[in-house]
Amino acid sequence: MEKQISPLDDSTISIKHIKISKLVSGVGIGIFMSSLDATVAVILLEKIRNTFNATPNEVQWVVVSYLLTLMAFTVIAGDLGDKFSNKRVFQIGMLIFTIGSLFCFLTFYTSSLLLLVLARIIQAIGASGIMANAMALVTRFTNTENRGTAVGINNLIISVSVVLGPVLGAVLTDFWNWSGVFLINVPLGVIAIVWCQIAIPETDPLDYVKKTDYLGSFLLTSILTLFILSLSLFVEEIFPYSKIFAWIALATSFVLIPFFIFWEKRAKHPLVDLPMLKNKKISIGLLTAILKHLHRFF
Repeated sequence: MEKQISPLDDSTISIKHIKISKLVSGVGIGIFMSSLDATVAVILLEKIRNTFNATPNEVQWVVVSYLLTLMAFTVIAGDLGDKFSNKRVFQIGMLIFTIGSLFCFLTFYTSSLLLLVLARIIQAIGASGIMANAMALVTRFTNTENRGTAVGINNLIISVSVVLGPVLGAVLTDFWNWSGVFLINVPLGVIAIVWCQIAIPETDPLDYVKKTDYLGSFLLTSILTLFILSLSLFVEEIFPYSKIFAWIALATSFVLIPFFIFWEKRAKHPLVDLPMLKNKKISIGLLTAILKHLHRFF
């Protein structure tokens, strides 16, 4: 029997009886894999660089492309899940992630780093479907009494996968080449899709869907992509006149910032809550995190 409640306290969600163990395991494998692959590639960069005879500046895009794509498509994937079916979009995301992982494995036998970066982008598109809809599935099939437990376990899975990523990458590459790390995702992905189908009930579209800030997501992703690209081009002469393109990319990224702020202030459901940045603890934390990672590009 289903119970309907109001938008702000989960009224658009059909609450059904489902064991926490089945719910968390149904989405947990996908969450673990997509979070793991966000960090596992970091430990593989040196071996990937040697395989493709690439520079450190070029090989960094194996990680950066994944993170930027994940940021760009997560909002879209969440919106599609709410409009159609969180379970189906989660499973489609799992399928795309599995295919992307297979492509990552196969690139070891090519001589193109670009193909690996493209495969990582495919992986990240799938991961966005997983990450955006996993929490929605947890919310749909829990209530105020057990939701905290389910969310806590999911967050624990993410934390463990982030920590284990570099460790598992180092261990596996000692026994196999770096591509084997990605191949393991293929059977796990198939298992995750099948188990999700068995463990989690079907989900209908939500009656109430918040309007998604697509433009804000596009602008923020463009700003970060152009900024990181400009730093890469400044560091290394990748192609003729790359320094000119670096200045163009850098200037464009700065030009887009006021447009992004202008839009976010007027958007009904902004991607970034700008007033939140007035909190010194939050703003200082973000600045510290940015400065911490900037050294990778110099």
